[in-house]
Amino acid sequence: MKSFVLLFVLLGLLESCNQEDGLSYNHMIVSLATVEQVSGNSFLLRLDNDTVLDPLVDDASSFAPVNSQRVMINYTILSKNIVPDNSYNYKIRLNDVKDVLTKEIIPFFAATNDSIGNDPINVTDCWIGSHYVNVTFTYYGSSANHLISLVKLTSGGASADSTVYLELRHNAYRDFSTRVNQGVVSFDIRSLQKSNGVPVKIMVTAKGTNGVEKVYSLIYKYMV
Repeated sequence: MKSFVLLFVLLGLLESCNQEDGLSYNHMIVSLATVEQVSGNSFLLRLDNDTVLDPLVDDASSFAPVNSQRVMINYTILSKNIVPDNSYNYKIRLNDVKDVLTKEIIPFFAATNDSIGNDPINVTDCWIGSHYVNVTFTYYGSSANHLISLVKLTSGGASADSTVYLELRHNAYRDFSTRVNQGVVSFDIRSLQKSNGVPVKIMVTAKGTNGVEKVYSLIYKYMV
């Protein structure tokens, strides 16, 4: 758990570093990535800017890769691919890796309104990376598991510009508020793609711990 918290903190400090800056070969870089092309213990990692990493040295040997799983990685660049085969951009040493909670968006139904909860949650950042809405957050609780969901609303979604309205929902299950917890979650939004490839406007709302609703306006760009 301690290493996850460290990665979470470092993410805010280092996520903006571009890959060329890491070519000193002794910097540790922390990024969100998606696992791809798993074959046995072999796999690739795609960053949200489409940079592909090939773990040549894996110091996180207990990691079990799963296709499309979102992960937070701590890595060091070992070499750049100078062969234009597009298979990968960099060979890396994978120093640490942690699974990131990865979920689908769900439709809103009145019958499930209570089960998805409406407890406050403090969103510290919300952005689109790759095909995911990524959310970093804090909430009050103990060590019990909470439920975090991203719900697609039907009301208000028929605007002239076809904006998709999503709401971040939190069920604390009546947990005791003994400490501040933090986390990160990625929601797969590929179901929102249009056949003509037109970017999708997304509005994400969240009920803050201070009682104020936060609203994030995002643009989902993709290729079909």
